[in-house]
Amino acid sequence: MRGRPMADGELGCYLSHSRIWEKVVSENIAQALVIESDAVFTDEAIEVIHQIEQKDLNWDLIMLYYRECYPAFGKRRPITENSKLVRFANKSACTTAYLVTLEGAMKLLKKAYPIKMPVDDYMTGGYVNKNTNTFAVYPRTIHVTDDALETSTIREDLFPLMEKEGIKRRVEKSKQPLKELEKSLRRFIKKIFPPAWL
Repeated sequence: MRGRPMADGELGCYLSHSRIWEKVVSENIAQALVIESDAVFTDEAIEVIHQIEQKDLNWDLIMLYYRECYPAFGKRRPITENSKLVRFANKSACTTAYLVTLEGAMKLLKKAYPIKMPVDDYMTGGYVNKNTNTFAVYPRTIHVTDDALETSTIREDLFPLMEKEGIKRRVEKSKQPLKELEKSLRRFIKKIFPPAWL
C-alpha cells in the first residue's frame, strides 16, 4: 500500500473496476463505457460519446467525470459544439464515468496488482500509468446524484480507519491571500507546462 491502509470499500471499488478491465481484455472489447451507480447522464454526454465513437482519435482513457480539471492549453480537440477533449493540467481523480479502449485496459492491468492505492489515484493520479493516453471531456457532461456523498459506502469504513490509524482528514482552512495566489500561479504554470504524466 502507498501512504495509508485502504478501507474495504476502497478495495471493493478497485476490484470492481479492475475486473471490468480484465473482461475488456479477455473478450477483446474495442471500447467500453464504465459508469458507477451515482452517474447522471445529460443529452450532451450521450452526444459526446457518440461523436467519440465516430471520430478517428488516438486514446486509451477518456474521463467523462472528474473532481476538477484545469485543461492544458495545448492538445484541445472539439468533440461537439459545446464539448472538447483536453489534457489535464492538474492531478485529478474520480471513476464515476469513463471510456476505456482495449489497449487502455491492457495498460491499466500491467501494474494493477498488487493493489497499492485507490483506483482513481491509480488511473489518473500520475503514479504508475504515465504511458496511458488519457483525456478528459471538458466541461463535464456527466454529473453525480445529489446524495452521492451520503450514499457512498467507501466513506463509511474509510473515515473510521483513518481515525484508527491516526490520519487526519483534510479540513477547509481559512483562506490566506498569499497561499491562494501561490495556488493560482501553480495552476497557471501547469496549464502551460502539463506534468509528465499527462
